[in-house]
Amino acid sequence: MKKVFLTITTVLAFFLYSGAQTSLAIKATGSVLGYSSGAGIGGGVGFEVNAGKKSTIGVLATLGKVQDIVNLKYSVSPEFRYYTKSAFNGLYFAANGTYDVFKNVNDKDNDFGTYLFGFGGKVGYNALLNEKIILGINLGANAMGPSRSDNSVKSKFTANLEVGYKF
Repeated sequence: MKKVFLTITTVLAFFLYSGAQTSLAIKATGSVLGYSSGAGIGGGVGFEVNAGKKSTIGVLATLGKVQDIVNLKYSVSPEFRYYTKSAFNGLYFAANGTYDVFKNVNDKDNDFGTYLFGFGGKVGYNALLNEKIILGINLGANAMGPSRSDNSVKSKFTANLEVGYKF
């Protein structure tokens, strides 16, 4: 399932990027992560391509750690953003999915870790500096589905600071 999710995300991103007059932004992020089990910090990289005059689609990959409880191996989050001004600039609202793989530190019996799928949304603001540099901040929330080791629904909250370069 993980391979299907990543393949669909990659194909969709490259399909949108192949169109004429498409802009690409490469981003680096710093994140504050909050799961229902605790809070922590993370960082990641991603890209974003415009899908229209006021919309973009992108993917963000994140690594992190949550208060000596969870080691986040990685998180992959595809998202669709709708900007109120123009693509890459101003206030935006986003719908996103997430696939998180992590390992509970105290779980000695499970070497493979736990994975969660989820969906949610974000609200944020991007400032386009000198037509190339992007500085942004966003807040997001996701509802996470049941995992193979825990059948309860979890939640994930994020606060991200993004710095990007637009090509």
